[in-house]
Amino acid sequence: MYRETDPRVQEEIILISINSSSSDGQSFNKFLKKVMTTYKLSTQTLSKMSNSSEDMILDLLNGTVDETKYSQIEISEFQQFVVLLSESFEIAQPNERVQAIIEHLIHHLNFSVDSIALFAKVEGQDIEHFLENAESLSFEKRYKLATTAVFLFYLSKPQLKTAPPSHYSPQHVAKVHGSANRLSFILPYIR
Repeated sequence: MYRETDPRVQEEIILISINSSSSDGQSFNKFLKKVMTTYKLSTQTLSKMSNSSEDMILDLLNGTVDETKYSQIEISEFQQFVVLLSESFEIAQPNERVQAIIEHLIHHLNFSVDSIALFAKVEGQDIEHFLENAESLSFEKRYKLATTAVFLFYLSKPQLKTAPPSHYSPQHVAKVHGSANRLSFILPYIR
């Protein structure tokens, strides 16, 4: 089973600067426009998903953000959310996203493998096998794990916004683990 402290796991950090441009020269607005056009998300939907002001999103789109009206933390949270939303679906495959959610439940919310297994109606060793190689399980078991993990994560969401403001930075980090290139969603409020 994967452990954050496992020396076999190689970590690669991808930094995406949002103040001016990313490492490949893309401005933040390109990420925002990509999310809005590729995934057909409106400013209203983005506002509800991110708990950010729709006015701030419109200001960011227009390049007219009044930094006295919105805190740097609020802007940074939204920008990180958009970058992760824009890039994570291309970086990680569906099984990898489910693996990242299960690992988050275990390592950050202190769920036991057995607890998740009981909710999913699978064996604990099925979860361990899934974390090592998702394809080792039948589609039915992967489906049970995916729906259970997403629902447990959803139910736990109010518990996520607990990090102090000092945890934020002007750069945004997506952490990719090991050879599976699983994306751990490192949002400002998830440690």
